Amino acid sequence: MVKLVAADMDGTLLNAKGEVSAETIKMINKFQSNGGIFAVSTGRDYQMSADPLEKAGIKCNFICASGAVLHGQDGEIKDEITFDRETCQMVEDFMTEADAYIEFFTSEGRMSTQKRENAENYFYREWMDTQVKGKILADYEKAEFYAHKILN
Repeated sequence: MVKLVAADMDGTLLNAKGEVSAETIKMINKFQSNGGIFAVSTGRDYQMSADPLEKAGIKCNFICASGAVLHGQDGEIKDEITFDRETCQMVEDFMTEADAYIEFFTSEGRMSTQKRENAENYFYREWMDTQVKGKILADYEKAEFYAHKILN
């Protein structure tokens, strides 16, 4: 029997309206009522991830920020992979010199050095790349690590 199902949000769990469909809610509820553990695995931060699931009435674990933060069903951080201040400063210096923008995910939310008008264009292009080209990025070691954390 399958013990854990982890689903991406955009283009997988969420429909074109950014909502969890009634059919998907029904399947998740059935899976959970049979003892399965359902989790969301996303590049989004927790604040951006939790709202559609709360609206759908789904309680689950969240693997957020591309695997950097694990939240339990109550929203509390269970585990996180962080960088120290010196490493963040080194990344900022490198990216600034390369004239590239930076996006940091923090416990306070996402922070970016990108100007708003450029960010809107960037996020639209990224969404189109994901939707149109169907990119699937998988880090099996990280998935196994978090599956172990959730199940144990």
